[in-house]
Amino acid sequence: MKRQGIWDLPLQQIPFPGRGFEVLSMDYNMLANQSISTTKAPAHNYPGWREQSAQAYIQGFQRAYESNRAPLFIGNHFEQWNGGIYMDAVEEAFKHIAREKDKGADVRLVSFRQFTDWLDVQKPEVLAELRTLEVGQQPAGGWKGFVEKTPQGSGTPSRNAA
Repeated sequence: MKRQGIWDLPLQQIPFPGRGFEVLSMDYNMLANQSISTTKAPAHNYPGWREQSAQAYIQGFQRAYESNRAPLFIGNHFEQWNGGIYMDAVEEAFKHIAREKDKGADVRLVSFRQFTDWLDVQKPEVLAELRTLEVGQQPAGGWKGFVEKTPQGSGTPSRNAA
């Protein structure tokens, strides 16, 4: 959604493996839940936390890809917190997503600029229709029926999801 002419691209809640709650798709949220906000926790925790963080991003991607095709935004502070495990987790998740793309999945890895440029050429009715889908929700009649009821010439949401 645009606010005062600027696209508002919020982070999402994503599954947090091994926990009964979700976290925002950002490194600090994982750090806060793993090491109570300390950036230099004992190193013996790093491998498990790195894997948990990578899997959180991957599960967030899988849920979006297999359901509402919403873009997955990942926030990262580019810090070496807890030995750099959060940067490693993002890299591992991107590698996983890129492998899915290489296997033929209809996935785009794009910059915010590329994504907002795509949003800018969509008809408002199409974007409004896309916003009706909740997290993890597929269109009731499938993507083909969902796309057909939106105005033509605006791009195919299922193919253009970032």
